Amino acid sequence: LSSDTSSAGSMLTLLVSCLSLSGELTLGLVVPSFPWTFGPYQAQGLQLAVELSSRHGWKVYWLPVVESLPEGLYRTSDEAAATARMRRPPPGWDDEHGAHIAGYIGRSWGIYPRVKQVGELNKAAREHGLHAYVMLMDVNMLLRDEDFAIPALSWFPYHFDSLNHVDGYTLAAFSGVASLAPSSAAILERGLGGKLPVRWIPHIVEPELLGVGGPPHPLTLPAGTFLILMQGGNYERSDRKGWSVAIEAFREFYQARPDAHLLLHAVSSRAILRDGHGREPPHAVEEEGVPLRLLLQASGLPREAYTLEERVLPANRTAALKRAADVCLHPSKTEGFGMNLLECQLVGTPVVSTAFGSMGDFTRLGIAVPHQQRTFLLRGMVAQPHVPGVVAALHAVYNATRGAAPFGEHTPRLRSRLRREIPRGCTNTRTHTHTHTHT
Repeated sequence: LSSDTSSAGSMLTLLVSCLSLSGELTLGLVVPSFPWTFGPYQAQGLQLAVELSSRHGWKVYWLPVVESLPEGLYRTSDEAAATARMRRPPPGWDDEHGAHIAGYIGRSWGIYPRVKQVGELNKAAREHGLHAYVMLMDVNMLLRDEDFAIPALSWFPYHFDSLNHVDGYTLAAFSGVASLAPSSAAILERGLGGKLPVRWIPHIVEPELLGVGGPPHPLTLPAGTFLILMQGGNYERSDRKGWSVAIEAFREFYQARPDAHLLLHAVSSRAILRDGHGREPPHAVEEEGVPLRLLLQASGLPREAYTLEERVLPANRTAALKRAADVCLHPSKTEGFGMNLLECQLVGTPVVSTAFGSMGDFTRLGIAVPHQQRTFLLRGMVAQPHVPGVVAALHAVYNATRGAAPFGEHTPRLRSRLRREIPRGCTNTRTHTHTHTHT
C-alpha cells in the first residue's frame, strides 16, 4: 500500500496480462476531474500516469469527465482548465507532472451528461489512437450503450455485499476489473462468474506525505484532551460516511468522558466545487451532503465539545490532524477503500471503523465494530453501524491509550498493547451487549 508503486506495478501487470498489450502504448485514463483537483480518483490517476509514463514509456491521455470541457484535444493543463472554466493548476504543476500527460481529451456526453457512454469513449479511442482505457470512477456513472472497441479496465471501489445485475451488465463490457480490497474482489469475482479476470489492487498510500514536517493542527485545546478525528467528503445526503452515527456515538461517549473533543473535517460539496472551479459556487447551488450544522445542533452537544471544518485543506495540514488525533473515527456504512482509515494507521493513530468490506480488511490498529444489521443504500446492501458498539470501542481505545506516549512514536509497541488490552467483548451497560473484532 505504500509508495513503492506496487499498485501501479500491479495495474501494469493486469494491463499486460489481461489485455494482451505490449510495446509503446497509448492509454486513456477516464477520471472524474482534472488531476490537480480534490479527490482520490484524481490523485490515484496521476500517480498511475506518472508510473506508466516515466518507468514504462507509455503515452497517457487524461479524459476528465467534466461536462464543461468541450470535445477536442487540449495539449496543456492551462488550456484545458481555461476552456472548462475550472481552477488552473498551481504554479509549477506542469514542470513536475506535465511531461507524464500527453494531453486532455474532452467529449460530448450527449443529452444525459452525468452518465458517460461507452460509445463516446470508443469515438475518442478512434480519434486519438488509444490502445486501452483505465477507468477510475464508480461503475454506475457509465452507460454500456455498446461494448468497448479496445481493451478496458475498471479500477474502482465496490460498496455492496453482492453484485447487482445492473453493475454486472456494465462491468461485462470491460476486459478486466481491479477492485480496491480483497473482500470486494471476492464479491465481484463471484458475481461475474469467472467471465472476467478480477484482481484486488489497492490505491497508493504514500507515507512520506504523512511525515512529521507538516504544521501543527490549529486547534487550541486543554492539555490532555482526547481528540477524536473524523475526516472525509460530505457530499452524499444518504450519509454513507456515517456522520450521524459518529455524532451520536460521540454524544454518548462525551457524557462519560468530558475531556474528549470531536473534530469533524467534513469537506462539503460546495468546498469541492470551489476547489475545482477556483471560485465560489453560486448561492443557488445547494449542499449535497448531510446538514452537519443542524445535526450538531440537534444532538445537544455543547459548542465547546466539537469543531467543524468544511474546507479543503492542504495535504500536510490533513496529515497533521491525523497525527494530532488520539483516535480516528470512521463508522461508515460502506467504503470501497477507506484512504483516511489507512493513513491514520500509517501515522500510528488507532481507528474505530465498521467491520464491513474494506474497513474490515484494513483495520489493523484499532477496532472494526460489527454492524447492527444490513441496510439498503442506492444499489445494494451495506452495513448499518452500531452506535453502542462504536461508543464501547471509543472507551476501549481511550482506556488503552491514556497515559501512553504518542502513537506515532511507538506504533509497534502500542499496536501490541492495543491487541492485548482492548477487550474482545465490549459491553454497553444501558441497552446492548456487542462483541467487537480487532486485529
